[in-house]
Amino acid sequence: MTDTPDGWKTVLAEMLTGARQAVWRFPVTAMALLLLALDANASIARLAWVRDIGWHLSLGLLAAAMASLAASLWCEARGRPAGFALIASAVAAVLAGLMVWYADQTRAYEFVILPALAGLVVIAPYLWRGSAGTFWLFAVRFVFALVLGGLALLLAAGGISAVLLSLSYLFGLDVPDDLYGYVWATTGLFLAPLFGLGRIPQAFDEQAVADDGRYMAVGMRALGDFVAAPLLIVYALILHAYAVKVIVSGEVPKNQIGWLVLGYGFCVFGALLVSAPFWSVARAPMRLLLRLWPFVMPVPLALLFYAAWLRIDQYGITPERYLLVLFGLVTSAIVLLQLIRLLRGDIRVIVTLPVLALCLASFGPQGVVGLSIKSQAKRFFDIMAGKPLDAAGEAAAVSALRFLSYHNGLDTVAPEGVELVDAPRWNRYSHENLKLVAEAYGLNPDAYSDFGNRLAFYRHFQMSDALEIGGFDLVQPQVHLYDNANARRMIKLAGGEMEIVLSGGEIAVSWREQEHRFAIAETEVNRVADAPNETPPAIDLQSGERRLRLIVQNANGERQPVPKITNMTFTLLLRSSDWQ
Repeated sequence: MTDTPDGWKTVLAEMLTGARQAVWRFPVTAMALLLLALDANASIARLAWVRDIGWHLSLGLLAAAMASLAASLWCEARGRPAGFALIASAVAAVLAGLMVWYADQTRAYEFVILPALAGLVVIAPYLWRGSAGTFWLFAVRFVFALVLGGLALLLAAGGISAVLLSLSYLFGLDVPDDLYGYVWATTGLFLAPLFGLGRIPQAFDEQAVADDGRYMAVGMRALGDFVAAPLLIVYALILHAYAVKVIVSGEVPKNQIGWLVLGYGFCVFGALLVSAPFWSVARAPMRLLLRLWPFVMPVPLALLFYAAWLRIDQYGITPERYLLVLFGLVTSAIVLLQLIRLLRGDIRVIVTLPVLALCLASFGPQGVVGLSIKSQAKRFFDIMAGKPLDAAGEAAAVSALRFLSYHNGLDTVAPEGVELVDAPRWNRYSHENLKLVAEAYGLNPDAYSDFGNRLAFYRHFQMSDALEIGGFDLVQPQVHLYDNANARRMIKLAGGEMEIVLSGGEIAVSWREQEHRFAIAETEVNRVADAPNETPPAIDLQSGERRLRLIVQNANGERQPVPKITNMTFTLLLRSSDWQ
C-alpha cells in the first residue's frame, strides 16, 4: 500500500531527511551540539567531573557550534568545495572553543564572544559580497528558522513532558524528576537546533523588494509610520532638550543617560533594519526618520561619551562601561559612513560593524576583560598612592581587587612574595587570593561599598551530594526565604503543617498555633559572609529545647548598620521529637 503525500510514512521520511541534510550540511556544528547536549545531561546526572569543570565546557562547545556554523555559511555563500568547508568549520570550532576554554589566558569574555559569534553567523555569508536586499531576506529567513527551532523545542520537549506527567498523575508511575531535565536538555541543545539548522536558507542571492508579500509590506509600513518613527523622533527631541539643560545648567549627566542613549540607538537601528526593503514606499513619518537619523545621533552620542568619561575617570573601566563606549564609537562610525554614497543606507554596515567590533572586544589585551583589568589595576595603584586611606578609600581599593579577583587579574597587582593559588573557575568569588593580596597591602578584604552606606554581601556555596545531619532526623531541602513577614514557607510534617518565615534577622516557626523564634546571631551572619565557597556553612539555631540547623546554599545580606541575612536558600534539618 502506497503512502499518501500527507501520510505518516511521508511525514517520518521528511523529518529524517531534514535531520540528515542538516547533519550533512553542518557536520561540525551538529557534532558540537551533540557534545553540548551530552555535557548538559552529565550535569543533570551530577557527575563529579562536570561539577569540577563548571560552565566553561558548555560555553566552549556553544562557541564552537556557532563559529563552525558561521564558517560553513561563509563557504557555502562563496561556492567553496565541501571538503574545504569541512576543514574551515572544524578549524573555526576548535579556535572558538579553545578561546573560551582558556579564557584566563586569552582574556576572553563569554558574555561578549557568544553574542559576537551569534551575529557572525548571520553576517558571514555577506562579508564583502551580496547586497542589502539579499542580506535582509536571508536574515529574515534565518530568524524564521530559529523560530521553528524554538517551536520544535516547545512542542517536542513540552509534549514528552506532558506525556510523562500524565503517566505519573493518572497511573501513579514513578517518573524521576531528572528525566524531565534529560528531555529538555537533549531536545533544546541538540534535536531542536538540528531541526532549525535544516531550515537555514541555502539561497544567498535572492533579492527582497518592496512589493514582496503585500501583507508584510502593509504591516511594516504601519509599524514604521504609526509607532517607530513618531516615538523615535519624540525621543530624539527629549535627548536634545536634556543636552541643552546640561549645557545651560552645567549639571553632570545622570548616571543612566548612557544607557538611555544606548536604548535609543538600538531602537533607531532596529527600525531601520526591519523596514529596509520598504524604504522606497515609505510615507511621510518614516521618510522623516530616514532623513533625520544621521543628524540627530551626534548630540545623544556626545552625552554618552561625556557621561562615560566621568564614570571611567572616577571608577575606571569595567566591561559595562567598555561596551557602552564601544557602542558609541561604532555608532559614530556608522553615522560617518553615511557620508559615503556607496554605503549610505546599506543595512549590512549597521549589522556588520557592531559584530566585528564585538569580536575584537571579546578577547585579548584590547578586549573587554584585558582593558578592564589594566584600568582597575591602575585605579588600585592610584588609590594606594593616597595612603593613609579612610574607610571609603579602603572600600574602593578592595572593590578594585574584587574585580581583579573575579577576572583572574590579581597577578597584575600582587606584590613580590605573594604566591597566588589556582582558584577553580566555578569559585572565582573565593576570598583566598583576594585576602592574600589585600592583607599584603594592609587592607581589610571584607571592606564593601556596593550599596552606599550598606555593606552588602552575596554568597553562593557548592553543595555536596551528601549531608551530615548529626542528631537531626528530618530533612527539607531547597527552603527559600526572604526578609518579609508575609513571605511564608509551608512545610508538611507528620503531625501537621509548619509555617516558617524570615523577619528582622530571625527565623519564626509557627507550629500548632504557637510561634517559636530563632534569632540569627550577628556572628553567624558574618561567618556566612566570610565562609569559603566550597564549604556550605551550617547555622545552628535554638529556641528553648527546640533546635534547627540551616545548611546555607545562597545568602544575601548586609554587614551594616546591623549584620543580617535578608535572603537565603538552605537545607533545613529538624528533630522530629521537638515537634511532636
